[in-house]
Amino acid sequence: MTRKIYLIGDQQLQPMTETPYDTESLLQRFLAQYPDLLGGDQMNPDDPRRLILVKREMQVADREDGSRRWALDHLYLDQEGIPTLVEVKRASNTQLRREVVAQMLDYAANGVMYWPLERIRSSFEETCRLAGCTPATALSEFLRLEPSEDDEAEEAGIEAFWGHVKTNLEAERLRLVFVADEIPPSLQRIIEFLNGQMSSTEVLAVEVKQFVGGDLRTLVARVIGQTARAQTAKGRGSTGRAQRWEEASFLKVVTDTQGPDAVRVVNAILAWARSHGLPIRWLASPVSAFIVGLQQGERQYDLFRVKAKEAVVLFYRHAELVPFDAMEKRNELAARFNSIPGASVDGSKGKQ
Repeated sequence: MTRKIYLIGDQQLQPMTETPYDTESLLQRFLAQYPDLLGGDQMNPDDPRRLILVKREMQVADREDGSRRWALDHLYLDQEGIPTLVEVKRASNTQLRREVVAQMLDYAANGVMYWPLERIRSSFEETCRLAGCTPATALSEFLRLEPSEDDEAEEAGIEAFWGHVKTNLEAERLRLVFVADEIPPSLQRIIEFLNGQMSSTEVLAVEVKQFVGGDLRTLVARVIGQTARAQTAKGRGSTGRAQRWEEASFLKVVTDTQGPDAVRVVNAILAWARSHGLPIRWLASPVSAFIVGLQQGERQYDLFRVKAKEAVVLFYRHAELVPFDAMEKRNELAARFNSIPGASVDGSKGKQ
């Protein structure tokens, strides 16, 4: 049954009939031009999400040195630097079922692994140039930075934002959004299930219906997938902000979930990092974790991440970073970890 909505103007009732989009590209263009259609106010009514487009057709590789295998429809960032991956399908597209879910999970898993911050930033800068604006101006307006004659203050705010993006990628704090003119019940159930199970990643659908009447067009967005269980799984209060972890709170989680042996391993890792002057960064994330880095000149590289609930160490991309471009050096680093009683790390693999 075709739905209608009504506008009243000049004492007349103007019916507008629900109408399918002619093409997926039309809906994609609307989303790129009007990010508010993604329903950021519904995603978090207490702290509405604002979104800025990084790039359409964002390339995704499936290995570190591989070619760009896939293309995500849209990549956005919100005001907290949370990457928001958007895949668009019309209801008439038969892929709008399980296939699109697997596709999105591929994008998320590989994007986190193989999207260096520099690529995201350069993609955003390219999008701004094509739109005829400067990246600094676009970000300053998006972040609502206070106008100032001090260029350094604005630059500091922008650099802090990109730092948040990097941290969110490292913590795998993402938002996955499926967009269609109609979300089928089967897809809705999958999205609600995933959203309830994933602690650091939000999974949502947005239904954007089109109503046409005369020369008028109205678009109505509805966010789907938020449940009480999902909010609990993400550890979010009314503001939806992530916890900033510190050593004491991290060790408490390790104690509660992994036991005293894991605590000894974590303390040994922290002591080793501090003895070598390596920076330790505690993440702001629903997932309790910290990053140990390596400072080379003005640049800081991430060596590994430790998650409390899994007591794991994750290695990052080392191919371009001397000395870890050599396998023997990665193995040497792994051997140092393995000298800690209870630790088991394989330097030849990307993650443990």
